[in-house]
Amino acid sequence: FRPLQSSAEGASEASVTLSDDVEDATPPPLAGLVGSWRLFMQSLSEGHVNMAYWTNDILCAIVHEISEEEFQAKRAYIKGVDTDHALAIAGSVRYIRRRPDRLSHVLSGSESRRIDAYMECRTKMMDAQPRDWMFYHAFMLLEVGGGFMLCTEKYNHSLESMFGEQELMQAFASHYRATGQPRRIAARRCVRKVLPSDCSAPTVGNLMDWIDGPCAKKYQPYDLFRMNCQHYSEDLMRFLEAPTLEVGWRSLGRGQVLAAVRREGLELSRAPEALRGDREVVLTAIANSEAGLALQHASDALRGDRSFALEAVRARGLCLQFCSEGLRADPAVVLAAVEQDGMSP
Repeated sequence: FRPLQSSAEGASEASVTLSDDVEDATPPPLAGLVGSWRLFMQSLSEGHVNMAYWTNDILCAIVHEISEEEFQAKRAYIKGVDTDHALAIAGSVRYIRRRPDRLSHVLSGSESRRIDAYMECRTKMMDAQPRDWMFYHAFMLLEVGGGFMLCTEKYNHSLESMFGEQELMQAFASHYRATGQPRRIAARRCVRKVLPSDCSAPTVGNLMDWIDGPCAKKYQPYDLFRMNCQHYSEDLMRFLEAPTLEVGWRSLGRGQVLAAVRREGLELSRAPEALRGDREVVLTAIANSEAGLALQHASDALRGDRSFALEAVRARGLCLQFCSEGLRADPAVVLAAVEQDGMSP
């Protein structure tokens, strides 16, 4: 694996090499050519047979490193496992696990991290194709503060995303999608651009707002010529270059936020500040988040409100850990939490 470096024009070549004793996703030459042609012809017709609307289907996974012992143990007991992979990176074999999860869970806690740079990576549609001329699949790698990386791409109807430590993600995403399926041809050409380091740089939270707002409104069923992976990458690059920060969630009304937290309580983290202090909104979020984790995103005033705290811990005892320090020492609040689940901190 050779890290990407920007050239004078801002473009560079990406290459990830697998050693002989590590899995290789590259098909035999003839099979690869036939498969690529079939995929190309299928893409030509998909715009006519797909659904009449985009379902907002987002596939997401978190990528992290595991030990060789974990890798071998899972392979021994679970045959055909496709969540663990071995890749040669910088001359050594690294073992990587892909864990599917919701986008809000994967990116929870990273909303304030800045996106420092991005790369548009291109893979040819056919082996015999000269470089990435005209027909290519595009996916985006976003370098996130703290040494992380986010991969995002449109594949048919779906929006696919992966998140993890930068070196692992750059190697893994070059060969695999968020679903764990190998890319037909590994990414060989990536164009990298560094974003401004000032306050105008977008954050992960801004990106999530863009996905929920302008991107979702524009999204259409897959069409090779009018709405494909290249269009998504181009739209994303335009946003990263000139982010509109007050989009998506920040402009949603109370009813829309209530509907969102009913589906996933942790979405409260992206709600407007005023609504994070709304009792009904926060209680709904608590009821629809594991162990009441959504309370951590409520306003300080609400987390310090005794009557609200009693109501919250009676719904989810583990909410106690996110109440104000004074309330965590309040006998009535603690007793109510223990009575609810018996395991409150």
